[in-house]
Amino acid sequence: AGAGTVTLLAGGTNGLSETEILVLSQDSPEVAGAAETQDAFGTSLAAGDVTGDGQTDLVIGAPRENHQGVVHLFPQGTGGPTGAGSTYVSAKTLKIVATTLSALDPEATGSDAGFGATAAVADTDGDGRDDIAVGAPVAKVGSVAGCGAVAVLRGATSGISGSRSRLLTPSTT
Repeated sequence: AGAGTVTLLAGGTNGLSETEILVLSQDSPEVAGAAETQDAFGTSLAAGDVTGDGQTDLVIGAPRENHQGVVHLFPQGTGGPTGAGSTYVSAKTLKIVATTLSALDPEATGSDAGFGATAAVADTDGDGRDDIAVGAPVAKVGSVAGCGAVAVLRGATSGISGSRSRLLTPSTT
């Protein structure tokens, strides 16, 4: 229970249909990880051209994955978003990429940051690819628990990796 799924419905001139066109989960083919109890996959959703190929990619957050949280990027395939070529970033991955992101690491902070609880997509650096802002609403920053943080993941042709990411906290200047 609580693993989570995302169901995409067909749209048309009269709005959404009741016809399911695609169901995604962490058990979908070629998606990293596995669906586990309480992952909360699908808590956050965002869409935009993160890979810069002119197609709309889908961002899905799972803030309880391994008690650290992850955000998945599903590139657009012929039938909609696909697990083929999907990438993901976890709070722990970001901590490894840049030690300044340790606010998101439950091993460093002793608590779950909720990384992936919110997500938004926009081109924040003007490179023609959308970037992903990922919320971690209960991140511990310094000695202040639960003050929250936002990681900005840069869009790239290969998906997302955490490379060139930036963490914004209440103490960011």
